[in-house]
Amino acid sequence: MTSESNQDAIIIGCGFAGIYSTYVLHNKLNYKTRTFEMSDQPGGVWNWNRYPGARVDHMSKEYCFKFDENLYNEWNWSEIYSPQPELKAYAEHLLRRYNLRPHIQFSSRLANAKWDEENSRWSAEFVVTKPDGTIEEQKWTGRHLILATGCLSAPNKPKFAGLEDYVAAGGKVYHTGEWPREGVDFTGQKVAIIGTGSSGVQSTPEIAAQASSLHVFQRTPVYTAPAYNRKVTDAERDEYRKRLHELVAATMQQPGGFAAHLDGITPPTMSADFNGNKEKIMQRFEDCWKSGGFAFYGSFIDLILSPDCAKLATEFYHNKIKSLVKDPKTAENLCPDYPPGCKRMCVDTNYYVTYNLPHVHLVAGLKERPLKVVGGKDKFIELEDGSKYGPFDAIVLATGFDAMTGTLAKINITGRNGITLKDAWAAGPVNYLGLFIHGFPNMYHLAGPGSPSVLTMMIHQIEQQVEWIEEALKKMDAKGLKTIEATEEAQNGWVGFSNMAASMTLLNSCNSWYLGANVPGKPRVFMPFVPGMVAYRQKCNEVLEKDFEGLITA
Repeated sequence: MTSESNQDAIIIGCGFAGIYSTYVLHNKLNYKTRTFEMSDQPGGVWNWNRYPGARVDHMSKEYCFKFDENLYNEWNWSEIYSPQPELKAYAEHLLRRYNLRPHIQFSSRLANAKWDEENSRWSAEFVVTKPDGTIEEQKWTGRHLILATGCLSAPNKPKFAGLEDYVAAGGKVYHTGEWPREGVDFTGQKVAIIGTGSSGVQSTPEIAAQASSLHVFQRTPVYTAPAYNRKVTDAERDEYRKRLHELVAATMQQPGGFAAHLDGITPPTMSADFNGNKEKIMQRFEDCWKSGGFAFYGSFIDLILSPDCAKLATEFYHNKIKSLVKDPKTAENLCPDYPPGCKRMCVDTNYYVTYNLPHVHLVAGLKERPLKVVGGKDKFIELEDGSKYGPFDAIVLATGFDAMTGTLAKINITGRNGITLKDAWAAGPVNYLGLFIHGFPNMYHLAGPGSPSVLTMMIHQIEQQVEWIEEALKKMDAKGLKTIEATEEAQNGWVGFSNMAASMTLLNSCNSWYLGANVPGKPRVFMPFVPGMVAYRQKCNEVLEKDFEGLITA
């Protein structure tokens, strides 16, 4: 194992969080910084998720960095909702524009990280794949360890019975989170998609356009809103650049950290303000539906709080689905039976109407009749009730991710007194502010559990957290402080408050990846910070103002 030079900061991951961390720590703080990325390319989630139809579910004019107005003005998003290739190109552009590539090491997987108490530094061991394919082990040390590993970076790969035999028999299997870079041509093929989360919803219309037959296997119906995606005009691009400061100001006032979808829509109120007028409430839902995207979240403040409001929203959705899908049985099977927002809402292009195509078939009810054999030697998919479908030339696993904690669970991270992160999180993730974990000094977890994270517009969350770390490090350096970590009391208080806040909503009333319910054996804990970005930012600022309240510094 080779030993490399000491760093001020070691950053893990080269998605948007890792890129911005590298920019802030190296370019602004002049820290000696080294960023490590497991892939051979940057982009994080937008490098791995290359499946057909992959695109962001927030408007392009918001889903981008705003710390540099020149950067914002020079990049031309081509569509209202950016497609994956364009988001990947944006990541490449950031590296070039801010000369970050010399500080980033690709094809480098973090295997172990251990806190060195004597020297107050992290020792990190990497498995590095060299350009010639040989493997080298490297050891680096750094004062700070930034975990920018992403929320959706560890594909969830259920071990379906029959899948190995299917591949041996010549069947093709693709996971949406590990899509081949060269793409896949499904022309004339009989295809099965397992899963109807975001990747399933986005890829279904695209694959249906090529395949001779498509069967979509659904365990739970999803709420998905139309994107109304299209090309951005030059006039629109000029307008949103002029309104950048207005957009940022509006974003700062939104719990979800996004506001572009509210253009032209009156701000949300409580549904009770309509005094039980169902017609007016339904019209509000219709207005938000016509606006598209996550505007539906902005319909009413109590959408995720009031069972009565949620019930009306569900009724609206059922009526809308039945108006779009011609076959009554298929439409009924596409209707969710849980409150909107309980699972992450999707944003789609022609998802529901795709089921009107004669060669597209929905196989519903997998919760009641689970998958028994997937593929097998005969290339059929069989359910527990004995029904069989196929044969299939290709099977697409749109089975999502081990969200928010999955990547860290694969790394051996050891803090003070030999405590491992796996032990610290055995009953579920614990932390303070979502950033700090008691017993793990100078380690910062970006956009993970305990922060608003996946309930927000992610780049807004990234900017806020990285800029908070910037201010904290400047304050530490000015005071000559070497270490910082959460107190156990503050950590327990934060986790308790987060759990209480989630329990007061409808968000944890169904099984979702917010709870880790899609991964067998994973502790069921509602992971995001429900109160949202406004409350979160206020608390983070208070911690700095009160001289690192809840944190131990030395």
